[in-house]
Amino acid sequence: MTFKCEVSRKGAERQREGLNLCDRPITIGWYYVVANVMRICSLLFLFVLGAGYVWSSARAVPQETSVKTAGLSSEELARAKALFGGKCTRCHGANGRGQTVLGRMLGVPDFSNGKWWKDHGDDDDLIKSITKGNGEMPAFGKKLTKQEISLLANYVRHFKPEP
Repeated sequence: MTFKCEVSRKGAERQREGLNLCDRPITIGWYYVVANVMRICSLLFLFVLGAGYVWSSARAVPQETSVKTAGLSSEELARAKALFGGKCTRCHGANGRGQTVLGRMLGVPDFSNGKWWKDHGDDDDLIKSITKGNGEMPAFGKKLTKQEISLLANYVRHFKPEP
């Protein structure tokens, strides 16, 4: 299917000057090519955007968070940091304050807030929240071992402020 170019007033003036833009008909095939190129570019953009988000949320947790060790060996502390970095920083942030885009949207707690620890600081509650989930927080009981859950709970206690 082809379309013929209609001559407008400006088109008529251009024809008199010898510039005829309607010599060739416009085919529908070019429309599909342009549309598909735009779709591919949009998908590539979204892929790059998503990859950047995943990369930024899965970065290693900074060293400043390991001020207190709570009886963890250096290997356990490194494993706990890696777990927290991979499973928790997307919402809770590397410093445990919940100042991330998802953290603000979901209203995650600030682990450096002493008031939060007074109300929710029980060890069993913390392990239960990690294991079974809490509100929008996913359950990790089937994804992590009991030892890994215990390491995460100990690591989250690092954020608790000194009394």
